[in-house]
Amino acid sequence: MLLILCLWGGILFAQSESPLNKAFIKSFTLEEKQNYNAAAQTLLNVYQEDSYETNLRIGWLLYKANKYKESIIYYTRAINLMPYSIEAKLGASLPASSLNLWDSVLKLYGDVLMVDSKNTKALYNTGLIYYNRGSYIQALRYFKELHNLYPTDYDAILMHGWTNIKMGKLREAKVIFNQLLLLYPDDESGLEAIKILE
Repeated sequence: MLLILCLWGGILFAQSESPLNKAFIKSFTLEEKQNYNAAAQTLLNVYQEDSYETNLRIGWLLYKANKYKESIIYYTRAINLMPYSIEAKLGASLPASSLNLWDSVLKLYGDVLMVDSKNTKALYNTGLIYYNRGSYIQALRYFKELHNLYPTDYDAILMHGWTNIKMGKLREAKVIFNQLLLLYPDDESGLEAIKILE
């Protein structure tokens, strides 16, 4: 039994000393110094295409290095390896947003919501994209859902209220903004909305 434990311990130690483990540790150190290119290159030097974790990490580091197109490539590989991964899809949304690829971002958020229909980041950001496009009917769907999930969340209340104003649903908007001001009495946006609604 002791021999088996010694062998198992040796295997675990050998794994922790693998080139990939060393590269990950070095990449964290370089990231702390904001040397994102070198951190990514450290992992690319031992790159394994079938490693979800490696692709995800390289995608993140390239995003931080402002290499958005390259970042998307590695995030996409991570998504292909783990199709239900929410973190990879949300990660991929960052460089896609930086490149103003809003249709791609909407698809990524839609894929997240297929896996987790209550994902707050995907709900809020999808609503925000539609709101900024002037597609208030679509925006309302996401902000209303978010507000129902988190009735006292500032952003959820605020955007639900403003979307109702944009749609001309003034009675609903007034109720929502009164709720906002109950929780956040000095909020400038809420006070501005109430003036519009009076």
